[in-house]
Amino acid sequence: ASVYGKEVVSINRFFPSSKRCSKCGFTLDSLKLTTREWTCPNCGEHHDRDLNAAKNILMEGASSIGLDKARPPSCEGGFCRLNPQSRVLKEHDE
Repeated sequence: ASVYGKEVVSINRFFPSSKRCSKCGFTLDSLKLTTREWTCPNCGEHHDRDLNAAKNILMEGASSIGLDKARPPSCEGGFCRLNPQSRVLKEHDE
Protein backbone atom coordinates (compact mmCIF):
# COMPACT_ATOMS: atom_id res chain seq x y z
CA ALA A 1 0.00 0.00 0.00
CA SER A 2 2.79 2.44 0.85
CA VAL A 3 4.25 1.99 -2.65
CA TYR A 4 1.03 3.51 -3.98
CA GLY A 5 0.84 6.20 -1.29
CA LYS A 6 -2.05 4.46 0.50
CA GLU A 7 -2.60 3.45 4.10
CA VAL A 8 -4.18 0.22 5.31
CA VAL A 9 -6.38 0.67 8.37
CA SER A 10 -7.59 -2.25 10.51
CA ILE A 11 -10.87 -2.31 12.38
CA ASN A 12 -12.05 -4.60 15.17
CA ARG A 13 -12.93 -8.01 13.71
CA PHE A 14 -16.13 -8.05 15.80
CA PHE A 15 -17.36 -4.66 14.54
CA PRO A 16 -21.04 -5.20 13.55
CA SER A 17 -20.62 -4.02 9.96
CA SER A 18 -23.49 -6.07 8.52
CA LYS A 19 -25.92 -5.48 11.40
CA ARG A 20 -25.45 -1.69 11.70
CA CYS A 21 -27.54 0.65 9.56
CA SER A 22 -25.13 2.80 7.55
CA LYS A 23 -27.72 5.59 7.40
CA CYS A 24 -28.78 6.05 11.05
CA GLY A 25 -26.41 3.80 13.06
CA PHE A 26 -29.07 1.48 14.50
CA THR A 27 -27.64 -1.99 15.22
CA LEU A 28 -29.75 -5.15 14.91
CA ASP A 29 -29.51 -7.69 17.74
CA SER A 30 -28.95 -10.47 15.22
CA LEU A 31 -28.78 -11.06 11.48
CA LYS A 32 -28.62 -14.55 9.96
CA LEU A 33 -25.87 -15.20 7.41
CA THR A 34 -28.56 -16.24 4.92
CA THR A 35 -30.25 -12.81 5.13
CA ARG A 36 -28.90 -10.89 2.12
CA GLU A 37 -31.15 -7.81 2.45
CA TRP A 38 -32.81 -6.11 5.39
CA THR A 39 -34.72 -2.94 6.27
CA CYS A 40 -33.71 -0.82 9.26
CA PRO A 41 -36.54 -0.78 11.83
CA ASN A 42 -35.38 2.66 13.01
CA CYS A 43 -35.17 4.73 9.80
CA GLY A 44 -36.69 2.43 7.14
CA GLU A 45 -33.56 2.32 4.94
CA HIS A 46 -33.37 -0.88 2.88
CA HIS A 47 -29.90 -2.49 2.78
CA ASP A 48 -28.02 -5.02 0.71
CA ARG A 49 -26.01 -6.82 3.40
CA ASP A 50 -22.63 -6.55 1.63
CA LEU A 51 -22.96 -2.94 0.45
CA ASN A 52 -24.12 -1.87 3.90
CA ALA A 53 -21.16 -3.66 5.51
CA ALA A 54 -18.74 -2.02 3.06
CA LYS A 55 -20.09 1.46 3.90
CA ASN A 56 -19.81 0.75 7.63
CA ILE A 57 -16.26 -0.62 7.31
CA LEU A 58 -15.23 2.46 5.30
CA MET A 59 -16.67 4.79 7.93
CA GLU A 60 -15.23 2.83 10.88
CA GLY A 61 -11.78 2.84 9.31
CA ALA A 62 -12.00 6.54 8.54
CA SER A 63 -13.09 7.40 12.07
CA SER A 64 -10.28 5.30 13.55
CA ILE A 65 -7.70 7.56 11.89
CA GLY A 66 -9.39 10.79 12.91
CA LEU A 67 -11.69 11.40 9.95
CA ASP A 68 -14.85 11.54 12.11
CA LYS A 69 -16.23 14.35 9.98
CA ALA A 70 -16.37 11.88 7.07
CA ARG A 71 -19.62 10.41 8.43
CA PRO A 72 -21.90 9.81 6.58
CA PRO A 73 -20.37 9.23 3.13
CA SER A 74 -21.57 10.90 -0.02
CA CYS A 75 -23.07 8.19 -2.22
CA GLU A 76 -24.04 10.24 -5.25
CA GLY A 77 -23.69 8.63 -8.65
CA GLY A 78 -23.34 5.10 -7.25
CA PHE A 79 -20.05 5.73 -5.42
CA CYS A 80 -19.42 6.24 -1.72
CA ARG A 81 -16.76 8.85 -1.07
CA LEU A 82 -15.09 10.37 1.97
CA ASN A 83 -14.87 13.56 -0.07
CA PRO A 84 -16.06 14.47 -3.58
CA GLN A 85 -12.52 14.27 -5.03
CA SER A 86 -11.79 10.65 -4.02
CA ARG A 87 -13.37 7.51 -5.44
CA VAL A 88 -13.05 5.27 -2.39
CA LEU A 89 -15.69 2.58 -2.68
CA LYS A 90 -17.55 1.52 -5.82
CA GLU A 91 -21.07 0.81 -4.65
CA HIS A 92 -22.23 -1.15 -7.67
CA ASP A 93 -21.28 -1.90 -11.28
CA GLU A 94 -23.48 -0.56 -14.02
